[in-house]
Amino acid sequence: MQVITRGLDDIEQHILQPSVERSYTTTVFNSGRVSRTYDYREPEIKRYVFRNARAISGSQTGQYPGVLCGRDFHLGDFGKGNKASRSRTPFWDALNPKRKGVEMSLHLEDKETHTFTEPVNVVFNLGFYYHWFYEDLALFTFMRANDHKIITRELTAYQWESLESMPDIKARIVELPAPWIVEAPEIHTYTKPDSGQGATGHWVAEFLRETYRPRPARPHRRIYISRNSDSAARGVDNEDEVRVYLEARGFEYFDSFARLDLQAKVDLLHETEVAISAAGSNLSHVYAMQPGTRIIDFNHQFLTGVEHWYKSVGTVAQLDWTSCGMQTGSASGRARTKNNNMIVDTDLLGKAIG
Repeated sequence: MQVITRGLDDIEQHILQPSVERSYTTTVFNSGRVSRTYDYREPEIKRYVFRNARAISGSQTGQYPGVLCGRDFHLGDFGKGNKASRSRTPFWDALNPKRKGVEMSLHLEDKETHTFTEPVNVVFNLGFYYHWFYEDLALFTFMRANDHKIITRELTAYQWESLESMPDIKARIVELPAPWIVEAPEIHTYTKPDSGQGATGHWVAEFLRETYRPRPARPHRRIYISRNSDSAARGVDNEDEVRVYLEARGFEYFDSFARLDLQAKVDLLHETEVAISAAGSNLSHVYAMQPGTRIIDFNHQFLTGVEHWYKSVGTVAQLDWTSCGMQTGSASGRARTKNNNMIVDTDLLGKAIG
């Protein structure tokens, strides 16, 4: 089908939460100790209403979803995308999301159409851990303003587990195998609460703190969360050296943190006084830690001063946050240098621990 790429200016939209300026300061260790202040604008949350439309789930990786109204194919801030997902899939013949008003060929024949006779909410879920908790799950709070079904791709076990604390939302979920087309008289989509580089809305961390409560405990544990067996990116090349170094200093070693159930993760972090880990989704639940406790994360040296990610969550929980810049190591299972493994300088890590 030949379509025209369009923006969202002429689509009905409602501001659900205004944009807010945010600022916070953390400690960074590269060659020396410095303070780093991050300033960013927390994005506003909008709801878009498309009438007599078809929502298309996006490429096989879930990237670049859109909503089709006649021949107008609308792209915007209700979905995410990257060049790699576009180039690796035959889903689109041609797509330049930054250029609107361009005619392109959109294949619809290989996607099952699911027709609904009543309005629906559509969540273009990527199925990635961090994005689920900080972008998709948080948006469900706004869907409580209506009683429409919530359409999403097939959910994983951890996603269903996370919905146990939101039974009213769970009851409205309709899973569809991607790629899919949803046809309805009204399609409601919602903007992502992330303005890039992980600059997440503070309200998201507050929502998570209220939704996933730990059992009461005194913070007393010192833990190291490894990514080597749980993730395809940002592992540690000299993991054995790091483990020996930290265990000698009283740190517990967790090499299967991702396989703990959600409540166990929340409880563990709540009773932790110092947590050390490479930057990544393993830090998604640091909102459960107690005020004044410490996070020491490490990332590539070229990223410690530019990425927000979980650090903004740490400000909501009033954590003492330190980031260490480490040497870039071997290639990982994911493309791009920022996903390479790292070589941890244990002397630098020791200075951060103090």
